[in-house]
Amino acid sequence: MDPRPTHPGPADDRPEQPSRTGPPPVPRPAARRPSVWHYLGALALLPSVALTVGAALAVADRVGAISAADRTERAADAVTRLDELRLAVRTEADASVADDALARLGTTAAALNRAAGTEVVAPPARARAATDAALAAARTAAAGGAIDDVAGHLATVRLRVDGYASETSSGSGVDAAGRAARAWGVSASFHGLDAAVAGLERAAVAAVLDGRDGAGDAGVRHAAAQLALVSRVALLDGDRSAALRRLWAAPPSAVPGVLTELRDADAAYRVAAAEAAASLTPPASDRWHELATGTDATALDALVTTTAAPPAAAPPAAAPPAAAFAVPGAAPASPAGLDQVVAAATRTAAVGDALAELTAGAVDRVTSAAAADRRDAINGVVTIVAATAAVLVLTLAVLLLVGADIRRRLAGLAVATRRLGGDHPEPVAVHGPREIGLVEESLNDAVASLSHVSSTAEQLAEAVRDRERLERELSHQATHDALTGLVNRHEGERLIEDALRRSRGAGTRLGMLFVDLDHFKGVNETHGQQAGDHVLQVCAARLEAQVGERGLVCRFGGDEFVVLLDPVASEFAAIDAGERIVASLGEPISYDGHELFVGASVGVAVAEAGSIDGEELLGRSDGAVYRAKAAGRGGVVAR
Repeated sequence: MDPRPTHPGPADDRPEQPSRTGPPPVPRPAARRPSVWHYLGALALLPSVALTVGAALAVADRVGAISAADRTERAADAVTRLDELRLAVRTEADASVADDALARLGTTAAALNRAAGTEVVAPPARARAATDAALAAARTAAAGGAIDDVAGHLATVRLRVDGYASETSSGSGVDAAGRAARAWGVSASFHGLDAAVAGLERAAVAAVLDGRDGAGDAGVRHAAAQLALVSRVALLDGDRSAALRRLWAAPPSAVPGVLTELRDADAAYRVAAAEAAASLTPPASDRWHELATGTDATALDALVTTTAAPPAAAPPAAAPPAAAFAVPGAAPASPAGLDQVVAAATRTAAVGDALAELTAGAVDRVTSAAAADRRDAINGVVTIVAATAAVLVLTLAVLLLVGADIRRRLAGLAVATRRLGGDHPEPVAVHGPREIGLVEESLNDAVASLSHVSSTAEQLAEAVRDRERLERELSHQATHDALTGLVNRHEGERLIEDALRRSRGAGTRLGMLFVDLDHFKGVNETHGQQAGDHVLQVCAARLEAQVGERGLVCRFGGDEFVVLLDPVASEFAAIDAGERIVASLGEPISYDGHELFVGASVGVAVAEAGSIDGEELLGRSDGAVYRAKAAGRGGVVAR
């Protein structure tokens, strides 16, 4: 019990005594003075601003590295697209002039392909389609205006070629000399177009080299330099190969100039090849050595050397350097001359393809290095931002803690000072508040607990997501074919029964097409199981494309598919759908450089308003497909 109320004294009668229970009065002038927070804030502001500015500069540097990596990747992609366009243009050039140029040899492009044992001159229509595809791809990667100029030039050349083709098809009687002249004109036009595309490719390589300095990673710089070496060799090889093939179409007056062009291109190529051999590093150097010492490259070098040799260097009895290419006015080519043309065509094509592969590999290494540099830069940005934020947050926390501690110290001194004048002063030792340590420990415990709770919650959430994902995957695997992604037989039969029930209620028709691939066994036996799997995947995609949202495609096993049309207007509509499917599946399928062909036989069955069950509907369509196969395959039979 407090004894003070039982001992009245003078202090009880003082009017100011009640004010001792409240805060001490604060003089007004002191309220206008800076508080301790102002001083602490001023101390923390300068290093915080300096830290923020430094972090912003570092982030800007890494953002510049990200932009440089993006530019390098875009430029590298442009190199790939333009290289593909350049090769496509050269292929179309050969296809466009081949028949006219080879007419004086007494042969045609088809005969040349047969003599070569491979397709060294592509059909004009396919060559044009390849050029159009390459041009469209290049348009997305290269400068639009320059590609538009190339496209305009190409359109002009094609109009000229089409005009010549009309003359030939109309039987207007163009003689060999006339055909040779127009072949040379078309060749010259394509030569200019080829030079324009090659110039764009060189500019794209230069853009890769320019972008490497911004992306400061040594890997990007090295990969860009390697690409420049490889691209230079490929372009110069293309120049000499084009000059060698242009001898097919060159008139006598142009042969010396083309030979000079061939010699210059060969000399430049050999210099670039020597530089590449000395400067390339693995894996590009290994691939280059394999290419340069291979049969095709050495044979092409020998062929170019022989063809481009100056007349004075040839033995007196030897034929002129270009005699093997049967210039206009000469007698029809001998078999040796045709062999020379075949050798030029096959060797230039083989070496060009190998250099294109080498260029693509160099581009991939540039892209990979730029992507790695971008990742490093992004990680750097994240690290800088996170570290800066952590330091600023820590600075603010320390500022608050120190400020609060100082305020408590001053408040304790003030209380102790006020109590000095009391009746019963109590000793107060001001050594700093011990509660700070308790609060910090409590806060750390709370943070640790919160982190543990958060971690546990995240683990639980991840476990739930994993379980849901696993359930979805298991559900999908249970109802879908693993190879094609189509609905499997079990799920398909269930869906067919569901569709029949809906059909009964709505009074609609259901059409079922049983699709059995033809010649599929031959694909597996000839090209292997992987080729067969590829064919099944392509056929599944084509079936889905044909059916769209009008029905359901199921794989019932092996090379058998079932298509459910829900609804179908009539049996004729189902047969029409089956004929479209047969046509689609009969188109060639590209695999590993081969054209694979399969067909399909289709059996059709229609259910009126769910009048039969799924098993009977399947039986009808299955019987119909057997009738289609018995009738010769590749047909549609309804039952």
